[in-house]
Amino acid sequence: MNRKWLTPLLLLAVAGCSTSTTGEAHPAGEVLPNAADGRNYAACADGNCEVLVTKPVDLPAGGRGDVDTLSITRIGPGGVDYELKSAHGSGSGNLTTGCVSTFYEGGGGSACYSGDVPRPEAQTGVLAVRLTGAPAVGAVVQLVSGPPGPPPESLVPHIPGFGG
Repeated sequence: MNRKWLTPLLLLAVAGCSTSTTGEAHPAGEVLPNAADGRNYAACADGNCEVLVTKPVDLPAGGRGDVDTLSITRIGPGGVDYELKSAHGSGSGNLTTGCVSTFYEGGGGSACYSGDVPRPEAQTGVLAVRLTGAPAVGAVVQLVSGPPGPPPESLVPHIPGFGG
């Protein structure tokens, strides 16, 4: 079954890039933000990490929130494009600064904030993703999850006439 997670779509372009001494493209004078786990993408395997991404990369999510892999496919000023893969299907979207996307078996959603974006709370069966920094070509992606299991009842949609 193919699932789609709905998040705001935002098309962004990266311009004015130069090459650093490490070979990574970045805007002249741009300072990449710090991330607690640096570029240790394996730290995400338990659904909890804070990593710096500067190019497309696959982040393992360990099945948390029904997501096996969160693939960052594009990094740009203000957001990242991603693809989700799980045993039940796949989906894609965009995560912008100021928003948190949540994924769980059977669904997902986004919430956007003005000002500081609060750190998501760990919830059973839910994977939350937010950006804590997004310069032109590097973003700090944070994954927060609780233990595996069914999501909280408040997240499960109830359709009248279908057991709800």
